[in-house]
Amino acid sequence: MKITLTQLIIIFFLFIKNSAYGDILDDKGIKSLDELLITTKNLQQKEQLIYKEREARFLREKNQQQLIVDNAKSDWEKQQAIGNPLIKVTQDQKRKLDELQKELDKHVSELGDIHSLYSQFSGDFIARLQDSLVQAQIPERQKNLTKLQEGQTLASIKDMKTLWLLVMTEMTEAGKNSTFQATVVTPEGKSSTQNIIRMGTFSAFSNGQFLHYIPQNQELLVIAEQPSEHSLIQEFSSIALNNTNTKQSTEPVLSVIDPTRGELLALLGQSPSLYERLLQGKEVGYAIVILGAIGIFIILYRLIFLGVVWKKTNIQLNNLENPNNDNPLGRIFLQVKSMNPEQRQDDESLQLVLDEAIIKELPKLEQGHSLIKLFSAIAPLLGLLGTVIGMIATFQSISLFGSGDPKLMASGISQALVTTVLGLLVAIPLLLGHNILVSFSKILLQILDEQSAGILAKERESSQGIFNKEEVKHA
Repeated sequence: MKITLTQLIIIFFLFIKNSAYGDILDDKGIKSLDELLITTKNLQQKEQLIYKEREARFLREKNQQQLIVDNAKSDWEKQQAIGNPLIKVTQDQKRKLDELQKELDKHVSELGDIHSLYSQFSGDFIARLQDSLVQAQIPERQKNLTKLQEGQTLASIKDMKTLWLLVMTEMTEAGKNSTFQATVVTPEGKSSTQNIIRMGTFSAFSNGQFLHYIPQNQELLVIAEQPSEHSLIQEFSSIALNNTNTKQSTEPVLSVIDPTRGELLALLGQSPSLYERLLQGKEVGYAIVILGAIGIFIILYRLIFLGVVWKKTNIQLNNLENPNNDNPLGRIFLQVKSMNPEQRQDDESLQLVLDEAIIKELPKLEQGHSLIKLFSAIAPLLGLLGTVIGMIATFQSISLFGSGDPKLMASGISQALVTTVLGLLVAIPLLLGHNILVSFSKILLQILDEQSAGILAKERESSQGIFNKEEVKHA
């Protein structure tokens, strides 16, 4: 059931009328809702005026009390100043202290910026000075560097001057080539005092060997793997030492430096040697090397053999009347001479004997050629086999350990590449040697063929002469 607004007003009016407030309304003679509304508004305005008046009275009383308190406080301070004069002095000193504190804060701020800059640059400079080759020549400055590095308080003017002097010394020594004595440690761990030649802050060497400075131990180590310009360093060392002893100026000389202060030379010591690279080929690499060694041995043996045959054949060519059994041409002549005269007059029989004699010499002249050719063909195939095995090892490493660390894949890749290189290095000289041997043996066979044709022609002319003589006798 819905209740309208009119019904609600009637209910509210009846409720007021029946309540205690209704008595007041009755006193005022209110008989309708309009009169009730007007009466309520008037009462509300009267209440607001009463509240404002009470608030204004409260503020007036508060200000009067505050004025009374301030006057009492001022009177008290005056009485205190009159009764106790030290308070004024104390206040003056406090004011001066405040002014001095402000001035001190200003200076501390400026010094703090200077200290921050000093700390930043001194840390870099000290680290560079400790890593410098000059430190090996002037080790006593380490005491000052350590003192500056460990200082926890604000840097003094003395500290700054000390650092400035150390930096100036480093800059001056960096442009010089100096000679001094220091302890040198060999790769075997033996130490000895030697004359050191320092080239600026880049390189140091002694007795023709590059040195690497270890800042942590302040030691000079002989690098195990020296660069290829070893003789150049020895020459420079002798020139530098002579100039140092004679106190004479030096002419410009060529030398070798390491701009990375020994880092490149240290990496050079870690590079594998030729033997270590050969070992990276593993079993397949060993097989290729053995194959190449056997092939080279056969080539050398055959070259010596054919050279001796070539020399003896040339000697035989100059003395065909006295055939010798130590060369193919002499043996062919002896084979022809062993024939009876009737067989020698027969061209077919003579040709068969010559062919048989050349065929007998052919295996001796071509012995090992096919084996060398076979080796030259197998070597690249073995290299390819090693490549496949190396790549399989690489992929297995990737599957087990991932591809995050390239060093884990280096072994397989090295085997793949080394075997390929070994296969080509073996195949190329074997193929070249095979062609030389084949050419050599072909020349010798050509000589035998030419001389056999000559023997055949000579015997034919001889038999033709005998036949003509018999015809003349019969005529």
